[in-house]
Amino acid sequence: MITTLLHLAEGRLVRVSGPLTVSVVDGQVLVLGAIFSRGSSFHVDEFKSYGVKALVDSSLKIYMSPGASVEEPQSGEEPLDLWVSRIDDVMRRGCSSLAVMGPTDAGKSSVAALAANRALLRGLRTGVVDADIGQADIGPPAFVSASIVEKPILSLRELRPLYQRFVGSISPQRFERRVAAALVESVLRLRAEEGVDFIVVDTDGWVQGVNAVEYKLEALRLSGIESIVVMGDRELYRLVDRMYGRYGCGVVYLPSPAQRRIRDRGARRILRSRQYRAVLSGSRPRRISMSDVSVQGSCLFAGTPLTPMELQEIGRILGVKVLAASVTGDALVAVVAEKPRGNSVARLESLYERQQVYLVEKGSVKGVLAAVVDERGREHPALVDDIDFATNTITLYTPFEGEVRGIVFGNVRLNEDYVEVGRPSRCLL
Repeated sequence: MITTLLHLAEGRLVRVSGPLTVSVVDGQVLVLGAIFSRGSSFHVDEFKSYGVKALVDSSLKIYMSPGASVEEPQSGEEPLDLWVSRIDDVMRRGCSSLAVMGPTDAGKSSVAALAANRALLRGLRTGVVDADIGQADIGPPAFVSASIVEKPILSLRELRPLYQRFVGSISPQRFERRVAAALVESVLRLRAEEGVDFIVVDTDGWVQGVNAVEYKLEALRLSGIESIVVMGDRELYRLVDRMYGRYGCGVVYLPSPAQRRIRDRGARRILRSRQYRAVLSGSRPRRISMSDVSVQGSCLFAGTPLTPMELQEIGRILGVKVLAASVTGDALVAVVAEKPRGNSVARLESLYERQQVYLVEKGSVKGVLAAVVDERGREHPALVDDIDFATNTITLYTPFEGEVRGIVFGNVRLNEDYVEVGRPSRCLL
């Protein structure tokens, strides 16, 4: 670790990239709309970088780990002042809510944190809804989460979920209705139950095509969001402005930083793994009878179970033991002890000509991400360990210890290190 002392004259601005920690020795600096004064400190993690502006002559002690940097941006490269000015303008106009939209790594979560900080400085009780299910910050991935901001933050990851709804996927495509419903509910609950004065919504980075934009705008309109900030994409801004510009306080465009850290798929996967681990590690096993709970998100449990004789016949065709199977109007789902060989699946498909055939190997059940539903309808993260199809019971790990009324299965599966493995076309179970 390298320690350096940095003196900033009033008005001077630098950009810091983590991992590093900054202590304010003297003076006062502005970071993401929050003010840090003498004796305070803040941390910047390895995937983040922020502009730091001296509001008065200031001295900073910076503790830098490998990979960290401190740079003086070129004129126009650091948009901190513009971000603060335009967010403050939205608030001065009396708006009580805003959402942030934009492509991946455009700076959405940073502007969401900045807006929350500016609201706190005005003495407003502030809530945040994290609807970015692929790069969730407040709760685990595949969940829409909401929280109350009690102190200045530099990352939404500093918040803890107050409410959370399970979407079941890290991509909003094909799950738009779940994301929209969770977003609307979270906003309404923050207003009705928490008495918030200002709400910030962070959205996902899927903005390619009208459908990707429209589902978000519909959810924002139904939840009464008054202003939308579009990050770093002029064409997207024009589209959103045409669709939403006459509601509430309208649509604002903000540029992304010219120099910013772009997270590749590997980095995003690491961040999701950390979030899964933070929520699920230390969970206790729960053994639950499937007949005692309501079940959603499962192709198998949604169908009509087949009889033991029918299971034997399917097993004869596949050449493997079939542990369970069900049919719906368009699909046959079977759990098999091992992968069938040869063209046996094609023969089964010809027999069940009106249904698509989906085979689930018994071992692939372990690690499926799910949610357990309590008696009040609230959802809590869980991880499937095993299903005993002979006794129709499921064993899963969850931090929730109360009564379970329902289980919602997702289409994400994790290994023992909380890393995602595979991505199904329909459902995992």
